Amino acid sequence: MAIGFSPSQRAAGFLEGDSLCQFHLGSLFAVFLHLAAIPVFARQAAAPAQGEHEVVATAKGVTPRASAAQYAVHAQVQEVEVGASQMTPEEVLKTFITDLNSCCLVFEVALYPAKEKSPEVARKDFTYRVAGTDTAIKPSSPDILALKLQLVSRAGTDLTPHGSVGVVYSTGGYDSTTGQTRGRGIGTSADVSLGAGHPGAHSTDADREFMQTELTGKSLPEGKLSGPVAGYLYFYITKKVRKMTGARQLEWTLAGEKGALTLP
Repeated sequence: MAIGFSPSQRAAGFLEGDSLCQFHLGSLFAVFLHLAAIPVFARQAAAPAQGEHEVVATAKGVTPRASAAQYAVHAQVQEVEVGASQMTPEEVLKTFITDLNSCCLVFEVALYPAKEKSPEVARKDFTYRVAGTDTAIKPSSPDILALKLQLVSRAGTDLTPHGSVGVVYSTGGYDSTTGQTRGRGIGTSADVSLGAGHPGAHSTDADREFMQTELTGKSLPEGKLSGPVAGYLYFYITKKVRKMTGARQLEWTLAGEKGALTLP
């Protein structure tokens, strides 16, 4: 960095000799500190503003039962034993604050790895299938499911009746259309119509964050197994799928081996 001085300043003895060298070194050091600080300020500027935050939740699952045989269906594959039960609507109500009965089938799934085996498990390894059809549904991730529920609730899709009652005044007189004389009087009118309902529960961002935290915390943990684990899988089911009559199956691919359980 070059800094210039006028002849008059030099004549007056400004920054002569060693003083000039010290000034140049000090200025360069200050510039270096300034440049080094830029990334720090940039990181601070990129940080979330006060009041903003990101939802961070970890899948802890639930306590697995003593054995896979204690679930409604169970099966043994090479490296892991699988137990699963479909939750009833009553069980869902008792277990979750989030309204899952309106959209999903919920399964409690437990995995028991064989001794000295540590297979990998992921949500995408499981599939809900209606036998005899091409319908195959993967579990929903908690964050996407929470967003879906928020959007549906925010839309206010329920039809709500709206009514109005009015008072009609008649001043009387001759009706040229009918050729009759109208009398004076007071009457009433009523009107009922259907319109879109107001946004329901779970429609705010705070609601979505709560649902995401709850669903994530209770979901089946993912990763390498070091012991028995259990948790929930959420399958988003349409009305069309609910009406299908074929047998229902829970399929998986674990440790490179495929398996399936026919649900009761």
